[in-house]
Parts: sequence; C-alpha cells; structure tokens
Amino acid sequence: MMSKNTFYNLCLITSVFFVLEFCLRIIDVTDRNSDEVVSSINSNLLTFKDYTPNSSFKRAESKIDNIEEIEIQVNSFGIRGPEITDKKHKRYINIGDSFIQSDEINFNQTFSELLNDQFKDSIQFIAHGISSWSPTPIFSWLYHKGVSLNPDKVNLFLCINDFYRPEVYSGSDSIYRKHAIYNEGIPINYELDKRSILKKVLGNVEIIRLPYLVYKNIKHSRVDPNLNKYEPINQELLLLEKNYKIWPEDLKYNIDQTLKVISNINTFLKSKNINFEVYVIPLGYMWKDECEEARRIFKIKKHKIITPKGFEQYLFENLNDKFGIKTHNLSIEFNEFKENNFQSQLYFTYDGHWNEKGHELLSQIITKKIKKN
Repeated sequence: MMSKNTFYNLCLITSVFFVLEFCLRIIDVTDRNSDEVVSSINSNLLTFKDYTPNSSFKRAESKIDNIEEIEIQVNSFGIRGPEITDKKHKRYINIGDSFIQSDEINFNQTFSELLNDQFKDSIQFIAHGISSWSPTPIFSWLYHKGVSLNPDKVNLFLCINDFYRPEVYSGSDSIYRKHAIYNEGIPINYELDKRSILKKVLGNVEIIRLPYLVYKNIKHSRVDPNLNKYEPINQELLLLEKNYKIWPEDLKYNIDQTLKVISNINTFLKSKNINFEVYVIPLGYMWKDECEEARRIFKIKKHKIITPKGFEQYLFENLNDKFGIKTHNLSIEFNEFKENNFQSQLYFTYDGHWNEKGHELLSQIITKKIKKN
C-alpha cells in the first residue's frame, strides 16, 4: 500500500504542477495567445483532421497583413459559420484547403458568403476548408458528411501543393494516401500516428512547451542563416512551370495518382447524382507585386514571377479533356484583373492567401460563370 508520506508528496507535486501551469498560462511566456493555431482542428479517424463541432477559436492578428483578431465559430456540423438551415434552393459546396478555410477574414467577407448574398433566392453555398487538406481527405469528408447535406454540386478548389512529392511537402496528397484505409477505392478511415497525437497533447502543456521552445530557439540560432529550408518547395514550383514531358518520373507519377483521386471523387459524386467542378487556385507568385513578405520568408527573388503553366496545362488536359471534369483555371481571370488593376492586391503580403479583394474577385468570377450557364 502507498504510505501517507508518499501520498502527501504526490499531492504536493501535483499541486505545484497545476500552480506552475496556471501561472505560465496567465503570464503567457510562450506567447500561446498569439498562436494562429489555437484552433479547433484536431486529428480525425474519418478525415485525418477536421474542425471540432460546436467549437470556436481566435485567429491571431497580424500587423504585417493588417489582419485583426478574428473569432472563428464552428457549428454543430463541424464547419465554419451558423447552423445549416433546411434546404430550400439548390445547394453548392465549395471545398478545399486553407484558401477556402479563409480564417484571415471575417465570415461575411468570404467568397462563399458573397455568393450567398448574390444568389440568396436560388442557390445556397456552403464552404468547408481545412488547412493543408487535399483531394484524399476531402474525398473522405464528402463520403462521411458532405453527401448528407444533399448538395446539387460540389466545387473542389485545388492548390498546387496538393500535388507536390511527399519529400517536398508534408501536406501533399501523397502523405494522406499513405495513411488512408480504403473500401472499394474510397478512403473511409485513416491510420493516425500516435506519436504525433501525443506530441500535440504534450505541446499544450506549458511546463513542457516552455523548455521545448527554448531548445528550439537555441537550435535555430545555430542554423546557417544562408540555408534555405524552403528550397525543395521552390524547386518544385519551378519544375511545374515546365512542360510535363521533362518532369522527373516520380513527380509525374505522384501528380497522376492525385489526379486519379479527383477522378474517383467525380465517379462517386456522379453515383449520387451530384455535379462536380474543379477550380485551380493560382498562387500570388504569379504576379510580381503580390506576397512580398512571403517571398522574403521563402527566399524567392523579389518580383520574380513563377507561373506553373506546365502544371496548369497538364491538369486541364487530364481533368477536363480526359476525365470530362469541368475545370476552371482561375489564373486566367485573376491575370485579366491584375492587368487592368495593377495597383490592387489580391493576396495578403505575408500570409499568402486571398485578402478581401481576392475573395470579392472570386465571387464575381463564379457569379459570371453561373449566370452564363
């Protein structure tokens, strides 16, 4: 049996731990309150990661991008925004990664909400985006949750980093495919790394978090300042500028596998009588005056234009021409706007996502396409 002294000592140690933890959180030594990801995104066996239903978090302010602190509300269905009302009109789902998550701007300024204002009597738009999501976890979400919303159409927004090789970017679709468990070609579950879950839990404990950040800062100070850890990503972007015929075999293979996932999403949605379209998101590096601070961080030459024409052409030839999936290259309309409004910024300079003007332009582009059809 445990002696009284041992019991008292354990109680004392536990009390000291909680007092220290409480004080560190109040003082905020580790700058926890400024973390962008004090968010409700958690590991999820069904979709790898997703919002926690009925939760909220604050997106930290950014003086560089002139972003004020934003309260993000997640409804009971697990998506940002108010509760979903009964279906009265056509219903479209806009789905993608952090570009659709749009936690840098207020909810009513997102392109989906602007579209809701425009088509309030005929179409309801529901948006769901999670940072670093790609086609595979999006497929899982559509299977488990999206189709239950009875949408008439799903608009999938693709970002070029969805197609990077696994050694280049940890959020590429290839990483999710490795963790996915399939049933008849559908990724219905995920094998999650228990070490990553434990690391996240421990990372929320200030007493552990503080010495880790001290160690991290010491380690960072010893790193050669001329070393560019983003060089593999920059090189991947430059490769995707070129024609696919000169891509490395492993890059082309990885892109083809991701395209296969998108084709499978189309087949699945067709079986549910749901229309499907794809929108390809352009990065701000396509214009010399966008994302200036992001260029500095990623060590991309100032005003250098990176236009992944080879990648966009390959996607269009496969998705639109080969698979019959209506595919829209947003860079075309974005470029037309930039040529006529050369002083207007569409992206945050440091964050790299669309600002309010970018969302407004996207809503206008989609509005025009809908009215044209």
